[in-house]
Amino acid sequence: MFGSPLVGTYLIEENLDIGLDLPSKVLVYQNNNSVYVVHKDYDTLKDEFHIYRSSKFISKLASLMTDMDNYILHS
Repeated sequence: MFGSPLVGTYLIEENLDIGLDLPSKVLVYQNNNSVYVVHKDYDTLKDEFHIYRSSKFISKLASLMTDMDNYILHS
């Protein structure tokens, strides 16, 4: 679990319901010598919760998750 109170506040101010998916959660596991990373898709969250004013924060979170996925899967 990880998150930023500042970012979370902006998102929750726009739509309280997104608070159910914050802070972000990530599941990393290994099965049969393969590593898997599972987390919510932030573009889906943006659409699901109709986040428009704070979409720049969703984009930053999505970028962070992509970087984290790449780091985990290619380390």
